[in-house]
Amino acid sequence: MGGTIRHHPSLIRIPANIELPVYEAEEYNAGKLPRGLVTIPMVVACRLEEVSQLELKLAGFRDHAEALDSMRLHYPDLQKDSTVSFYYFGEYSPKPSKKALDLLLAQMKS
Repeated sequence: MGGTIRHHPSLIRIPANIELPVYEAEEYNAGKLPRGLVTIPMVVACRLEEVSQLELKLAGFRDHAEALDSMRLHYPDLQKDSTVSFYYFGEYSPKPSKKALDLLLAQMKS
């Protein structure tokens, strides 16, 4: 099990689908296909300072200070009282079929 923290300064980030494509950042930027699919069974919205220790650990951070410092690379205006969304990761499907990817990506565009 894992998770990720997402932020947008003017809204609460909610996944586009219960299943999301999984990319490594450089793969996404290069326009490559996802490396897998992951289900999102639960989303929590709160201030960054309210993200639980378990959620921080699942996202790969030791504490709130490390999360804030690291996340500012992608979200420069992030503050400890900024609203964030934590996506819990469920089942992971590595190397999905092209058909499964095409279907998911089409659903996300609509």
